[in-house]
Amino acid sequence: MSAPAFLTPSPLPINNSQRPRRLSAWSPTPRRFARSHNTTLATASGSSTETPSPAKETSTFSQRPDAPGWTGTGPLSRMVNALINFPPFKSVMRYGARKVLISTAERSGIEWTNEVAALNAALPLNSKQREQALSAVTNDDLVYPSYYTVPFHAYPKGNLDWLPAFEARPATMAMSKRVFEDESAEVAFDRMRKLFFEKLMKHAPGGWHAKPHLNVVDVGCSVGLSTRDLVSRIMNERGPQLAPPRVTGIDASPYFLAVAKRFQAEADAETTAPKAIVDYVHALAEGTGFPDESVDLWSMQLVTHELPDAATSAITAEAFRVLRSGGVFAIMDQDPRSEVIRNLPPVLATLMKSTEPYTDQYYLLDIEQVLLDTGFVQVRTELTTPRHRCFIAMKP
Repeated sequence: MSAPAFLTPSPLPINNSQRPRRLSAWSPTPRRFARSHNTTLATASGSSTETPSPAKETSTFSQRPDAPGWTGTGPLSRMVNALINFPPFKSVMRYGARKVLISTAERSGIEWTNEVAALNAALPLNSKQREQALSAVTNDDLVYPSYYTVPFHAYPKGNLDWLPAFEARPATMAMSKRVFEDESAEVAFDRMRKLFFEKLMKHAPGGWHAKPHLNVVDVGCSVGLSTRDLVSRIMNERGPQLAPPRVTGIDASPYFLAVAKRFQAEADAETTAPKAIVDYVHALAEGTGFPDESVDLWSMQLVTHELPDAATSAITAEAFRVLRSGGVFAIMDQDPRSEVIRNLPPVLATLMKSTEPYTDQYYLLDIEQVLLDTGFVQVRTELTTPRHRCFIAMKP
């Protein structure tokens, strides 16, 4: 499988002395969230305050509300970790988490079982169709890091299997519905992504989206829901007078990408409107192989909480390498300071943590500091929903 032309590896070797510094794994000691240079702290409704810009690109620390008690290194977190890592209890917890998720989704109108059945019918087990769909997107040279091969989201093989790929769409819709309970799943999904894109447009350099040849990567794209949503919003902002952007969805799971390509083909067949150039690439976010300074927007939605600290740091360095000067790095993910998350009932918190192996690291990681240490400037943080925040930063 070949990557799009602009994303093919540079024929020139990268000078390691010029490569952005990759940060090592963070200490497990809890760190306070930084209030960094040009960091805007805002509410989901839009009010914000901006810190003065110091003369030097540094970060300062201010008080941070406590992370949820069931994360980190405190006694409650240690007790929860002991429970979910006790083998007999671990299996029960994963089964329970999965059962709760599916039953709750179907009660809210999400046709989880029917959607999975439809994909199983389209790509039958042990069929040539399934084999071809997978081989068409698989990069046989990719070597998975150990953090990616652990059980995840109650799936024994993590993301490296068909079932999580077939269930990705209803699971995403169920997550959106939990955020906006009074909306339909589709409206909740649209609202959540719209709020993120509004913050991106608010804080990114003016006109970033209007470049004649715009290159965008959606990192950790899963089955392409975030990719297609991003394409639609960028196309609307650009208008018909500009050429469609080139958008690449990146994921480490070829199973997700096989489903993403199927969904993309179905979406393309339903419209005669101008289309963006969309491709899906099987690659690691921390080692894309893309040329230096070839990308205008690096978007990463609901990915960081699934990563250990060292991977987050390495991915941030890779984003810095491939972004052009003035390019935008945008993250949307859970907010550890969210009152909703901090006050989850113990049973629900334990169920959630049993399927998310890197929760402790994510909730204690100072992402603003990672961005600054990597070299990004104008780092801004805002709430996007009562449960989520975004980081918008620029490469100088």
